[in-house]
Amino acid sequence: MRQLAGFAIALVLSSSTAAWAQLPRGLPLPLTMEVAKPAPNATFGDAQVIELGYKMDTYKFILKDAYVDDQAGNIIWNDVWRQVQLSRPNMLVQGEMSGEIGKIAPGQTVTLRGIYAPITRTFEINAVDQGTGISEPPKHY
Repeated sequence: MRQLAGFAIALVLSSSTAAWAQLPRGLPLPLTMEVAKPAPNATFGDAQVIELGYKMDTYKFILKDAYVDDQAGNIIWNDVWRQVQLSRPNMLVQGEMSGEIGKIAPGQTVTLRGIYAPITRTFEINAVDQGTGISEPPKHY
């Protein structure tokens, strides 16, 4: 009987450990997102849309690319997306550069870099770069 109880406890602990390993709830994650604001008459179509909440406003963007800067490769963007996809807004934005998302013009693409906190679904923006960031091809040779 003791062996059975020990096995059940080990099973519960191992299954909860696997879930925590997928997306650690307490650790902040370095995150980069490339987003575009559609033109006034354009629709989102089949593009993936992300909603970012800042203060009392919600901004919708087309998510062109996103990645978690995890050198070990244990956590990927899909882990973060599964956590936030059903929330409205998907992420709450804070930090010094967070007001910049309200200044993104229609048709403009920007790269947002910052830290994502899984416990509160907050994205603290550290940098807002015009264009597609590091994946953008060089303009001058």
